[in-house]
Amino acid sequence: LVTEDSMIFIIDCRAPNIKIFDSNGKLANVFGRKGLGPDEFIMPFYSAYQKPFIGIADFGRRRYFNYKRNGKSNLELKQTCLNQDMPTDIDFLNKGKFLVAGNKMDNNGKWQGLYIYDCDNNKCEFLLNHAKSYGYQSESDFQRDFYAELEYIGANQYIDWSQYSSIRYRGSS
Repeated sequence: LVTEDSMIFIIDCRAPNIKIFDSNGKLANVFGRKGLGPDEFIMPFYSAYQKPFIGIADFGRRRYFNYKRNGKSNLELKQTCLNQDMPTDIDFLNKGKFLVAGNKMDNNGKWQGLYIYDCDNNKCEFLLNHAKSYGYQSESDFQRDFYAELEYIGANQYIDWSQYSSIRYRGSS
């Protein structure tokens, strides 16, 4: 991700850490390391940015981390929340709330593809189930095609609202 002051944050899932470069491509900092302690990751994968916050989804630790930028190239942990799903992308809605594209089963046993995760209250607000997000009218039609065709290529969804950058979610809570 690239910040408004042209700092570049690269989530390295192999290292696992965050490499921070300046606008000239010079390494400014390496943040984090492998582990289960503070500022440690197992497999960070997806990130989100909303000045001054950076969100990280760590598959290995099954957590969302919400960091605040501290200067140009350092981060300060503000919030950690449990991640019981498999996100394929995240974005901030506001502090403490993530818009998540991914795979999460609701209480009725239906797979949801887009939802809001509220870290402050550990709650989900489901917005779009998988069947509808892929254009199917019924869950059974989606499941039939998923197991026949989509499973092999992977059914992943991503969030891109770059053309809608002025839109912000106005939730009911």
